[in-house]
Amino acid sequence: MSDGSEIFALPPEVLANTPALEPPPGVTALSDNPASRGYILIVVNTIMTFAMTLFAVVLFITWTILVIPGGNIGFHLWDVSLLNLISKRNLVALYMNLIFLQPTLGCMKLSIFITYLEIFQGLRWMQICVYIGATFSTAFYLALTIVQFYAATPVGGGRFAKMIFMPRFALLKRITFAVTGIALAIDIYLFILPLVAVSRLRIPTKRKIFVMIGFGIGLSACICAALSFVYRYIDHWSADTTWTSLPVIVLTTAIKSSQHTSNPSEASRVTDDPNLYPDLDFLTTPGDIERTALERRMENKIGRDVIAV
Repeated sequence: MSDGSEIFALPPEVLANTPALEPPPGVTALSDNPASRGYILIVVNTIMTFAMTLFAVVLFITWTILVIPGGNIGFHLWDVSLLNLISKRNLVALYMNLIFLQPTLGCMKLSIFITYLEIFQGLRWMQICVYIGATFSTAFYLALTIVQFYAATPVGGGRFAKMIFMPRFALLKRITFAVTGIALAIDIYLFILPLVAVSRLRIPTKRKIFVMIGFGIGLSACICAALSFVYRYIDHWSADTTWTSLPVIVLTTAIKSSQHTSNPSEASRVTDDPNLYPDLDFLTTPGDIERTALERRMENKIGRDVIAV
């Protein structure tokens, strides 16, 4: 197998006029207006961002308007009256949290997978891993949303006050550990996947470290998810749930914030030029001539700062 030395030996002027792949009959290579599907990323990410923002706004309203003014979270259960416990203010907030939390997390993680798909489009194995992870994550959060909707929604003319006493509501507590464990595994997968891809790139070690640090922000989400697992265990075995559930809620908020921060925006990086040379993105060498059209195409979606130019 060739190590690409023949390509590197060619002057930039020759490379600039040599397509990476022979075009189909009737198609002009290195066209001034090449076909591009980059708009798909913008459309999908826009939809996901809108959905994620909508869910986040609903959660924010639920917590700040319904929960904080007269909520029970943060108090010992013996300081909460039964009337307050079964009040509509308390139960509606709980219901909204159960229904909208999982779709919010699912949309956020799916948007991260989609971003990885665009950034590492030249790595076949990475694309496969992203498709597998995105499919599993989406199916998991979709199934969890359905289960929580079923377990928490009163049926047959039932009242919200009876919701927490229904046998099926106890299902949510029984699956807590499994749900938290799977969510933690997905977070770790999202954290490790880009680091493995970057570690295999042929770029200077210093720049490789800087790129890893950028993706390493996702480590905070993994830490929060791990701590959430611990506190959920404590909350599971505690009768004083209004007191012990506070760390879980705080860490859940921190997880969403960390994942939103660790999701690099691609809107500003998508251009009309397709990435015709994915295998050469990180193999360019310093040149003395002005940046050519080919070199611009050879830029990887991670950014210009990681390419030796």
